[in-house]
Parts: sequence; structure tokens; C-alpha cells
Amino acid sequence: MNYKLVFVNDRGKRIGQDHHRAKLTDADIDLIFELREAGLSYLEIAGKFDDIEGGISRSTVRDILKGRRRAQLPAATKRVLVRSMALAWGVASPEEFPLA
Repeated sequence: MNYKLVFVNDRGKRIGQDHHRAKLTDADIDLIFELREAGLSYLEIAGKFDDIEGGISRSTVRDILKGRRRAQLPAATKRVLVRSMALAWGVASPEEFPLA
């Protein structure tokens, strides 16, 4: 069995790229901020992510930049079982993170 560490908020819910509905990685979020600092518009930034299934809208870019989305800070990490290697971004063996 393989495990990975995920970030959770103060209620123990997954946040960031580890959330089950996340389309963007944490690196994508950093890139959005960098592109905005470089002077790109919301629409131009959204266009850079059209390779993602369904793409992202300009309002999603706006909400990320204004702190309405993806604004939670991790309160802790949680060890979870990885059921599909295709879904794993960072996989660890059980020996690396013992339960006790």
C-alpha cells in the first residue's frame, strides 16, 4: 500500500491541490500570481490554462487573485491511502510515515 501526505484545514478537510475537486496544482496558483504581476489580464491568464479539461474562467482567476478561492492555509497534514497511482502527486511508502 502507498500513502501520501495531504494538507488539511483546521476542520480536517483537504485543501489546495489535494482537494478532490481541484483542477489546478499549487504550482499553477503560483503561476497565476506571477502572470498577473507581469501585467496579464484575467482573460489572458485564463487562456494559459485551456489545456486543463474544461479550462478555467476569468472569474476563477479573479477569485484566486482576490483570495476568494484557494486562500486557506494548511493547519496540518494528514496521511491518506493512495488508491490509484495515477492520482498520486507525491507518494510515500508506509514505512516513511508510521501510524504510531
